[in-house]
Amino acid sequence: MLNSSKSEYPQVPTKLWDTFAAELNPDEMINEYIPLYDKYFANEEIKEIIAFDETPIRQKTLGVTPQITQDSTPIGIRYGGGAAQRALEKSKSEGYIHNL
Repeated sequence: MLNSSKSEYPQVPTKLWDTFAAELNPDEMINEYIPLYDKYFANEEIKEIIAFDETPIRQKTLGVTPQITQDSTPIGIRYGGGAAQRALEKSKSEGYIHNL
């Protein structure tokens, strides 16, 4: 997450990212996540998740997900904007909305 944020906000000084990273306590966060995963997964399922996370395809997926997200954002904006415009026009033509 930190690397993704650094890429997304290149204007933020490296020193600030370093200070932020020093304030993180991964062990503390993990200890809070354990009961959450325990609530939804059996121990054997957790082992399967760990095994999957170690596969090359999972590692590739983790590596390219930030870029896919960045590349897909304009598509989502364009698609959503077009759908919103069509919905507004349809609502106006059907008399649901006035003065657009």
